[in-house]
Amino acid sequence: MVSPEIVVDDLSGDGPYAVVVEADRGALLYHSLKYGRFLKQLMPAARCEYLVALEGSRPVAALPTFALDHPVHGAVVNSLPFYGSHGGILSSPEASREALAGLYRAFHERNRAGGAIAATVVGNPLGSASVPPEPAPDLTDRRIGQFSPLPPRGEPEEVADRLFGQYHQKTRNMVRKGLKAGYVMRDDGSPAMFAALARMHEEGMRAIGGKFKGPGFFAAVQSAFDEGSDFRLFVAETSAGAIAAMVLVLYYRNYAEYFVPVSDADHRSNQPLSALIHHAMVESVIHNGSDCWNWGGTWLSQDGVYRFKSRWGTIDKEYEYHIWLYPENGDVTRLTRRELGAAYPDFFAVPYSALASEQMEAHDG
Repeated sequence: MVSPEIVVDDLSGDGPYAVVVEADRGALLYHSLKYGRFLKQLMPAARCEYLVALEGSRPVAALPTFALDHPVHGAVVNSLPFYGSHGGILSSPEASREALAGLYRAFHERNRAGGAIAATVVGNPLGSASVPPEPAPDLTDRRIGQFSPLPPRGEPEEVADRLFGQYHQKTRNMVRKGLKAGYVMRDDGSPAMFAALARMHEEGMRAIGGKFKGPGFFAAVQSAFDEGSDFRLFVAETSAGAIAAMVLVLYYRNYAEYFVPVSDADHRSNQPLSALIHHAMVESVIHNGSDCWNWGGTWLSQDGVYRFKSRWGTIDKEYEYHIWLYPENGDVTRLTRRELGAAYPDFFAVPYSALASEQMEAHDG
């Protein structure tokens, strides 16, 4: 069989990559060119290469990649970076197995030649590519994608009733409590509301010792995406105008992506966020035509997070991070957790458990 021709596309939007995205019905928001431009705005130092396999002159498969160079350690490559954004091979129905395998070969050849020390492909839980990763990954890390089916369009009360029918009893109770509290719910994507979202998000993540998205993220959302069709920022307020909860939802095709939720500590016991999520689901069906709510990936160790999402009537789709190491270019496992974070912000290199420093601590402990 003749090997496919591999070409490199960019974010211009008029090349072969866009053809493959359009042909793959399992493509998610993260594969879109708009999301690629959003990532490039967030991380201008990163190199963006969209590898495309051509059979004849037809684009039949593609692999989006971002790489971040470091002058001492070398490059780390992700498909895709930033909080576990899904990447992986996209394909049209007529793509041959050789086209998919050829993409992997080109990916590894470019990584080696480009001085990569590690590369990760974040799997697409809805992907249709039929070839296993080649060569076999050096490491894997598992996640669970959780999706809530949304009912068909109808009157708001009808949509709400159908959603209630799929929720767990505890979730129904939380939503009812939030609704009875009398919060005013609306969507407002103004700069002032995004500033409030950024502040509440940072406060909430600091309170639990988590990593928060900086101001550049919220500015990039407003710049890269269109309000209404690409994103909506839902707000729950008291009658006096105090913000009790917010949730940022991104839209792509038939998917509503649960992206950034926040709630005010003083109101949390009244369940405003649960009521607001329910409201956002109804609105997403009626006004955005969404039929699936994507809760995003969950670590296997996040029992509480998994349970919260699952009670909204989710369907589980497991997926993996496929990780390759290139020791000829450098040893990523010799870096510490702190060094990785400083050298490759918003990129995934290896699981911390693979680092020599972490293994030594575990052994000493």
